[in-house]
Amino acid sequence: YYNWFMAHRSQLSLALLRQPVVSLHGDFGVRNCRYQDGRLSLIDFERVKPGIAQEDVLKFFLEDLDGRSDLIQAFWDGYGPSAALAPIADAWFRFDAALGIMTYVQQRPDPAFEAVGQRMMGAVPRIVAGQK
Repeated sequence: YYNWFMAHRSQLSLALLRQPVVSLHGDFGVRNCRYQDGRLSLIDFERVKPGIAQEDVLKFFLEDLDGRSDLIQAFWDGYGPSAALAPIADAWFRFDAALGIMTYVQQRPDPAFEAVGQRMMGAVPRIVAGQK
């Protein structure tokens, strides 16, 4: 898939340029949220970087929310307006995240997390096929 993305990099770049740049947590998920004194707090900020919001929450959606569209929609409703993500950008983020997960689980076996990566990668061919 990498070669396909590189062959379509101008289309991908254009899709990404249409997105607002925000501060990303870098490891967003339930494991990095704490509820204390009636407030929800995000912790563990060593991976903060600028980027596109959808990039930061993709693993959270598939791992913690189990891909449930009702919960994902509730998240975006609370997050606020965000630009719609073009299919090619969605496919790129899934591909990139899946590669990161597979690299991680080679070092620290985690079958449940590996399954998340496989689900992400499984969506890439369908999205890419729609872009041809």
